[in-house]
Amino acid sequence: MPFKHVLKLTALILLSGSHLAVAQPLLEALVPAYFDPSSNPTAWSTLANTAAKIPLSAIMNPNSGPGSAQDSNYVTATNNLRVAGGHVLGYVATSYGARPIADVMSDVNKYIAWYPVDGIFLDEMTSDANSTHYSYYQSIYNQIKAINLNYRIIGNPGTNTQEAYLTTPTADALVIFESTAKNYQKFTPSAWTNNYGRQHFVNLVYSLSTSSQIKTFLNRAANSNTGLVYLTNDGGSNPWDTLTSYWDTEVNCIVNINAGLTC
Repeated sequence: MPFKHVLKLTALILLSGSHLAVAQPLLEALVPAYFDPSSNPTAWSTLANTAAKIPLSAIMNPNSGPGSAQDSNYVTATNNLRVAGGHVLGYVATSYGARPIADVMSDVNKYIAWYPVDGIFLDEMTSDANSTHYSYYQSIYNQIKAINLNYRIIGNPGTNTQEAYLTTPTADALVIFESTAKNYQKFTPSAWTNNYGRQHFVNLVYSLSTSSQIKTFLNRAANSNTGLVYLTNDGGSNPWDTLTSYWDTEVNCIVNINAGLTC
């Protein structure tokens, strides 16, 4: 083989090896963006401006689901976020396995038809060891993946759950914590989660009282095999109806953690 070809081959091998050596980010922001872009355009533009800095996905939720018709404001907001490098998931309620699968899939198909979604967020997911529930969510999962294998499906039991919900599978990632900052201080993930990659687990924390909790909680998430996280000082009956006022602090901390620096 001519020497110049050897050099080219060596360069390709080194280049390939360099790609393999690139570490995956520890944390991704998963924002329940339950705020209307027509009444709160600044929050959506802030998310878009952030998407180049950190891995970021937003959960859109026009009306406890896709609503009855396409909303042009959401079309613009979600397109802007995706162009900036972010991802969008559509919110779909499942009523803890009681909602007919046909109704769930109707919502899924509306999101796909109306908006540039990258996946679906299945809320109100069961967490028990009921095989009927496993089958219910597996059916939804399989139907969504049949539409597009690349769609990301996140299930939200909001608490520690059964390993089978991940292995069946029923979702690509599971929200294993959704509660207050006070409760997060004493939260411990189930031991089985350590057997899987951090990209499969989500923590959503609300009612933070000080911005200093951002550093504490993001480091806690990173050190407990959690890959997707969102922290907010919002609270009340809907703690996801505004973008946290600590957003800049949260973003900067995620940037540092992903770079291997102190937050």
